[in-house]
Amino acid sequence: MWGRAGSAEVKQVSTGAKVGGGAAAGAASALALMFSLTPVWEGRSLDPYKDVVGVWTVCDGETRVEMRSYTEAECNALSEKAFKEFLDHVARVSPGIERWPYQHAGHADLAYNIGKAGYTRSSVSTKFRQGNYREACRAILKYKFAGGRVFRGLELRRTGDAARIGAYEMCLGDAVEAQLTREGKL
Repeated sequence: MWGRAGSAEVKQVSTGAKVGGGAAAGAASALALMFSLTPVWEGRSLDPYKDVVGVWTVCDGETRVEMRSYTEAECNALSEKAFKEFLDHVARVSPGIERWPYQHAGHADLAYNIGKAGYTRSSVSTKFRQGNYREACRAILKYKFAGGRVFRGLELRRTGDAARIGAYEMCLGDAVEAQLTREGKL
C-alpha cells in the first residue's frame, strides 16, 4: 500500500518515477505525489464528520462513500481508488498533463477538492489546454473559497506552509520545464 506523506516509500516512488519517464511512470509518480499532498491537507478521519460547509466526509476527504467508521487499510484503498479516478479525469480534461507528474498531481488535488465538474470548467484546466502551464498553476491559488467564504485552510492547501507543500507549489515542480519544452526552448 502507498505510504503516508513524508514516508520513505512516497519519496522513493516520486523521485524514481520522474527520472524514468513514460506515461505509466508518470501516472505512478502522480499518484504517489497525490498521496504526499492530498491527505496532508484533508486530514485523515476514520470516523465521519461534517466539513466546514457541512458535507459529511470520511478518511482523506471522501464524500462519495457510505458514512461509517473505516480502518486505516480501508481508507488507504478508498483514497487510492479516488485519487486514480481524479488523476484519470484530469488527464482526459487536460490532455498531455500525464507527462508532467507534479502538475498532474497538483491539478488532481484541486479536482478532488472542487469536484470533476468544477475542475473541467476551471481556469486551471483552460490555461493548461492553452499551453500556459505556469499560469494554470497560478490559477490554483484562486480556489480558496467554500460556501462563499475564504478559508485559511484552503489558502494553505493551495500555497503550502513552512512544513507542507501546497498544490500550487506541487504544480510548479515541472511547469517551467513543460512551458519551455512547449515553446521549443528545451
